Amino acid sequence: MEELGILAAFVYSIAFIRYIYVTIKAKNKPNRSSWLIWGVLGFVLLGSYYATGARETVPLLIVNQVGMVVVFLFSLKHGQGGTNKFDLACLLGAGVSLLAWWISNNPRYALLLAITTDFIGALPTIKKSIEEKEWEDRLTWVLFFIGNGVNLLAGGFDNFSIYIYPLYMTMLCLLISILLVRKR
Repeated sequence: MEELGILAAFVYSIAFIRYIYVTIKAKNKPNRSSWLIWGVLGFVLLGSYYATGARETVPLLIVNQVGMVVVFLFSLKHGQGGTNKFDLACLLGAGVSLLAWWISNNPRYALLLAITTDFIGALPTIKKSIEEKEWEDRLTWVLFFIGNGVNLLAGGFDNFSIYIYPLYMTMLCLLISILLVRKR
């Protein structure tokens, strides 16, 4: 299954390269709040996920972490959002979840709180995918969906702590993909 983890990381690499490219070309405007939350959370998630025993699915998380930080940095110049009430509420909610994780000091609990925090971070991008879908790249999100689906298969289904995050990410990217490809 290690090969599937590497394949998932490769698909994610392509997705991030495309996302950054269309962002630089002003065809995409990443939401700063989402990418800030995901960038910070990624460090926490990578550590807690590894601590729960995940190995086959870690390559995607490493690529994901690098990609999220790079996208956030590009979003500072080419992105949107981050200062409206909704985005600020999401940032606050993510901060509270991270604080709860830190207090818990339990890898499994941290993983569930990380998923909660990740979803809070996704809310501005989900909202944008509904209201301003022209500023999110469809192909990138479909590639994220495929990469996460492959990563889900890489980890197997015999350990909840290992498959829950790839399952969540697959479903989240599927949701965003559907929102972006649907007709208004």
